[in-house]
Amino acid sequence: LAIAEAEGIAVKFLPTDLGQVHPNTVKLLMTDCDDIRWEVLGSSIGGGMIEINEINGNKVKITGESPTIITCHDDIPGTVSKISTLFYENEINIARMTLVRSQKGKDATMTVEIDSKVSDDIVAKIKAVDGVNRVIVINSLGGN
Repeated sequence: LAIAEAEGIAVKFLPTDLGQVHPNTVKLLMTDCDDIRWEVLGSSIGGGMIEINEINGNKVKITGESPTIITCHDDIPGTVSKISTLFYENEINIARMTLVRSQKGKDATMTVEIDSKVSDDIVAKIKAVDGVNRVIVINSLGGN
């Protein structure tokens, strides 16, 4: 809490019933520097391991073991193909990929765990793909 306070980040803890989830689960409600609101559900699953299960109501599975790219994009044909082509062209191997959408033709979230970190240049190219609204990069906790 001291670090958050020193960085000017306000933190509140509010106990609540999250339903049928792991007992060590937390729901984070955040607003980023662009005034975009985020809702993240994650759990401490033991042995120093964590798992992110939901981002903005979309089911995901992020362990932090591998570098991870998350895209929030419009549910339109070709988006996944264009992004996976960028990985292919830059010899980036996909370890696991999950795609969920809130509703046909609305918004979608793609989570891609990869074998190596991606450069800022690749991230910029992903952001430039038509329909991509947001790109989140999570570097692995294991140092990959």
